Amino acid sequence: MPRPMFVFLNACQVGAGQRVLGDYAGLATAFLSAGAAGVVAALWNVHDLAARDVAVNFYRDLDADAVPVAAVLRGIRAQYTRQYADKDAVGRATLLAYQLFGHPDCAYQRSGM
Repeated sequence: MPRPMFVFLNACQVGAGQRVLGDYAGLATAFLSAGAAGVVAALWNVHDLAARDVAVNFYRDLDADAVPVAAVLRGIRAQYTRQYADKDAVGRATLLAYQLFGHPDCAYQRSGM
């Protein structure tokens, strides 16, 4: 990758890594090895509609320049309250599935394409 990139992977279990020949493997690891500054990916199965809402809210909250990605994820996870968990919400654990791979202060800045 010519410059540090940020990657958001929105599919089931794409953040789940494994050990292969004594080293970690998986899509998040591959992007980081290729030079990505940060990767957000789901660790377990996510519900399609809930995952879409997470992505929409994630990028909406990243709208300001230099927002720490971890802070945006914390905001999404903060929606998972006991009241939210108790209601019969389809895909309710989806809010907790996303993990940031990379430095916790990794910030998103829009490129001037």
